[in-house]
Amino acid sequence: MENAASILARPETETSDWPGAGAGACPCLSVLFELQADKTPRADAVLGLDGQTVSYEELNRRANRLAHHLRARGAGPDALIGICAERSLEMIVAVLAAIKAGAAYVPLDPKYPRDRLRFMIDDSRAPILLTQERLLPLTAEARTNVICLDRDAAQWAQGPDTNLPPAAQPDHLAYVIYTSGSTGQPKGVAMRQEPLINLLQWQLENWSFPEPARTLQFTSLNFDVSFQEIFSTLCSGGLLVLVAEEVRRDPGTLLRFLQAQRVQRLFLPFIALKRLAEAALSEKSLPEDLKEVITAGEQLRITPALVDFFSRLDGCTLENQYGPSETHVVTAYRMSGPARTWPPLPSIGKAIANVTVHLLDAQRQPVPPGEQGELYFGGRCVARGYLHRPELTEARFIPDPFSPSPDARLYRTGDLAHTLPDGNIIFEGRGDHQVKINGVRVELTEIEAALAQHPDVKDAVVVARETANGEKQLVACVVPGPARRLPPREAREFLQRTIPAAVMPSAFILLDTLPLTPNGKVDRLALAKLNPQAQLEDDSSVAVAQPQTPLQLQLQLVFERFFKQRPIGIDAGFFELGGDSLGAVALRVELEKTVGKALSPNLIYQAPTIEKLAAAIERDGGAEWSSLVALQPLGTRPPLFLIHTTPGDVLGYSSLIYHLGLDQPCYGLQSLAFHEPERAHTTIEEMAAYYIKHIRALRPEGPYHLAGWCYGGVVAAEMARQLKAAGQKIAFLGLIETPAAAPAHGGTLARKLFCLARMKPSEWRTYLREKIKYHRGGKSRNELRFHRLEQRDGHDPKFIEEHNRYLDRLELVYGTNMQAYDKYRVQPYAGPIILFNAVEPDPAVIRDPLYGWKKLAQSIEIRMIPGNHDTILQGPQARLLAEALRRDLERSDSLTP
Repeated sequence: MENAASILARPETETSDWPGAGAGACPCLSVLFELQADKTPRADAVLGLDGQTVSYEELNRRANRLAHHLRARGAGPDALIGICAERSLEMIVAVLAAIKAGAAYVPLDPKYPRDRLRFMIDDSRAPILLTQERLLPLTAEARTNVICLDRDAAQWAQGPDTNLPPAAQPDHLAYVIYTSGSTGQPKGVAMRQEPLINLLQWQLENWSFPEPARTLQFTSLNFDVSFQEIFSTLCSGGLLVLVAEEVRRDPGTLLRFLQAQRVQRLFLPFIALKRLAEAALSEKSLPEDLKEVITAGEQLRITPALVDFFSRLDGCTLENQYGPSETHVVTAYRMSGPARTWPPLPSIGKAIANVTVHLLDAQRQPVPPGEQGELYFGGRCVARGYLHRPELTEARFIPDPFSPSPDARLYRTGDLAHTLPDGNIIFEGRGDHQVKINGVRVELTEIEAALAQHPDVKDAVVVARETANGEKQLVACVVPGPARRLPPREAREFLQRTIPAAVMPSAFILLDTLPLTPNGKVDRLALAKLNPQAQLEDDSSVAVAQPQTPLQLQLQLVFERFFKQRPIGIDAGFFELGGDSLGAVALRVELEKTVGKALSPNLIYQAPTIEKLAAAIERDGGAEWSSLVALQPLGTRPPLFLIHTTPGDVLGYSSLIYHLGLDQPCYGLQSLAFHEPERAHTTIEEMAAYYIKHIRALRPEGPYHLAGWCYGGVVAAEMARQLKAAGQKIAFLGLIETPAAAPAHGGTLARKLFCLARMKPSEWRTYLREKIKYHRGGKSRNELRFHRLEQRDGHDPKFIEEHNRYLDRLELVYGTNMQAYDKYRVQPYAGPIILFNAVEPDPAVIRDPLYGWKKLAQSIEIRMIPGNHDTILQGPQARLLAEALRRDLERSDSLTP
């Protein structure tokens, strides 16, 4: 008895004009699987999420029952059947049943936004939609016949389980997969059976590991690689291993799953493979049964982690495959030799069997070897076209001038490449505005068109740029309308309705106008060079929800560094910001480093915002409360201790800490009154002594680095004085906009009178007006730093209660600290002080360049920072302050023995 591999491996002389069309050969995809089921009926075909296996015979029968049911409802050649199902045995049965019925399936990822799903369902005009009961809300508006694979299973459970007579021919459709569309709407690639049969024939003849393999079903059904995973396994007698979504998106957990299930073959996009290799390196573990890895979907890069991974995996091969959705796989390149010799950017190889490749210039003439051209593919790989899009089909699927057949067509990819002397092809990127993000092809104009629908958007351009770690990031450059009301959060929420999270821009830049090239086109290269972080910080209109607790601040700093943008509000979701399932794992690792404890693999999915993450970590037994907070504990330099401001918290230092970088550990000292009001310190001296105990518990001996803004600077100076009196070294004392408290010596009144005498009449008027405003409303102004929540704000009542209780505590601490300040009489400090003063004077403060410290320090240096007393720790001023602070910290380290 023949199986699929033997049918497909027949010499072409035994066939007519398509693979396997000779006498007795298979006429369509369904027969390929049925031949294998006949040959190995008792072999395991699928390993389900519940750990149970299904044999080829049982899988075939289940698919047959459903296929008969579908055929009875009109399914047949070129009929479309939507499949909206989570990864499961039911999903595999649905795919096989659609093919067996002679129809084509249309994958509908349940994770897609509802508006996108609605468009795909409506555009496909599929008369039948297969789904699962729990997903019915996603398809509630579908104008089609909805069948639940679980709830309605009794309708076909007792039906015939025999193979159906083949109905489809090579030119009939096998699936319609939607990709990004250049007109702003997704477009459905209508793939025929012939290209897929050809791919399977080539694949089954060219495995590097030809035995029936345990293959992971990793890819979403919405991507064409899933077809290859499913059918190349089930048509060769292998075992298809299903993987749960939470395992699939966590490289460490996936690594252990591969080991436990003895997986032998993997199809992975580059980013997923890279992170799997990094997990293997980190955990010093390997999936030792792995024999073959096939990567596709984006440019393969050979990283050190990949070299280590494949160097230690004895006998495992790595193959780089290439092909757009309109052709599926068309070229392949298998890496050879030791992994350490592999090129950083491998070739995409040569054309597979029955595929022709052409590199053409703008006039569609062949380019000489070694010169850049656009890739065109012909032969048996070409899809029918785009569903219901004849004009677009005509533009991309053109007549093949190199073929003797008048009906032959070429697919124009838009990709640029050149050939090496050995005939292998080097991929050079997209020639148009399509990019790939995490293996997903993105038509930038689709996102631009969606943004343009916002009433406050005048122009929008989306560009791709590389991040510091070499991965691509989408940046939306927006020219707002006259009102200029478009905060990034609102833009994200607007795009969420139609754009999948995987391709959501990571940053939004507001511009007055779009830059143009000399010929009047949008200068996308100039836009790609813009720094989203700087743009956001320079834009004072960007308002985000600020941290309310030190833990939220810790998490905010991690989020901002991870996404390389700021500010990020505590209510911004990880996936809204452009995070994906693989990135969630990398972020979790960074969070664990900061909070110092292991976090659940699913935590970011269960609590995707900073606000919810902090609450979840606290519920799970957060760290014991302490006045000493590890705001940014990473780095090799001596730690910088930042002292709280008058309200007793350290939340105002977030921008400063961010710009100091990951190599500068920063710890904050917060008021004890937050935790134990009855033990609140009533003097600055007590406060300083208490904080010294905490920093010496962390770092028993100096030299110490201390700094504080305003009130915090006064406390920092007292701590430095006490430490020095105890014989400790102070390497750095930085006071940021810190007037000295009333000193014990005379001359204070004389200094104030001298400064007042030098003021102009206009400055007098401003001073008196601001002084009156300060005394009347200073305290309430400070309280407004944190907005008290009400029921109408839409938060959980318990959260509102906790939040407002925290603000009550904040007000209490503020009052206690001000009483301590009023009683304090600063003592001289026998060491140097560096003052970081704002260029713009505070009109409510008598201006003195030395802020009253002249006779209170051994020596004083002044650094002038743009901004004023309140803005010196914000936006671009914070970046400049951090640069000055970092220089002084490095200098103090070099001078300290």
